[in-house]
Amino acid sequence: MSRPIPLRSFASSSIIAAGYDSERRVLRLQYSGGGTYDYYLVPADVFQRFLDAPSKGQFVNWDIKPYYPYIRLS
Repeated sequence: MSRPIPLRSFASSSIIAAGYDSERRVLRLQYSGGGTYDYYLVPADVFQRFLDAPSKGQFVNWDIKPYYPYIRLS
């Protein structure tokens, strides 16, 4: 069972919400097309770069998906 991670909403065409658990280094993303994913072993600085990125979807595709294991929650 996944642990609750507070999410914040974004005005993004691909990602509607994201949250980060710094203790477990888990990034949780909710995609606009449906689906919620947890990405594991994501360092805090990568989450901060995600927050600062002008394109959230591009950042995820180039800097998160290729490097961090993930599972689909829903």
